[in-house]
Amino acid sequence: ITSFESERNITLETKQREVVLLDTNIMALLGAAGTGKTTTAEVLLKKLTELEGIKDEEIMFVAPTGCAANRLKRVVKRKASTIHSFLRLGIETNKSILQDENKELKNIRVLICDECSMITVNLMYELLQHLSTDQLKIYFLGDTAQLLAIGFGKPFANMLHYLPCVTLDVSKRASESSAIT
Repeated sequence: ITSFESERNITLETKQREVVLLDTNIMALLGAAGTGKTTTAEVLLKKLTELEGIKDEEIMFVAPTGCAANRLKRVVKRKASTIHSFLRLGIETNKSILQDENKELKNIRVLICDECSMITVNLMYELLQHLSTDQLKIYFLGDTAQLLAIGFGKPFANMLHYLPCVTLDVSKRASESSAIT
């Protein structure tokens, strides 16, 4: 952790360190905009690749919208896509390509899903249904105060009752004296 902090000239908060050191295959990382969810995910990936030997091609970033996926791609400098593209969901039929036909799905060992509060029940079902659970680590990132999905359900909010959760609460985008993020 310390080497990554030195490389990037950052200092992780206590809760960010907790996430990186937490040994779990599934968890939720919560926090408002600017609290360091994406930075925490980057440090977590460094740990997984360097200490656990997970290869870059075994890691996938997804988000429910194109805007969120593009922002994620710019920030983490890795491949990122919408959940629909990742699952190859068809617009007209809303049917996904079976896992056997999508080799990319089979090879994923780490999935980081951003902007999770915007995911509908149907989309979350599709995502979880098509992932192989062998050695898979899933990290759900989101802000419970963010806009809800345009569609049915609040699967992310419901999952928070069952998943290990860490909430980041130190804003990195505002001065301490400012009330505005």
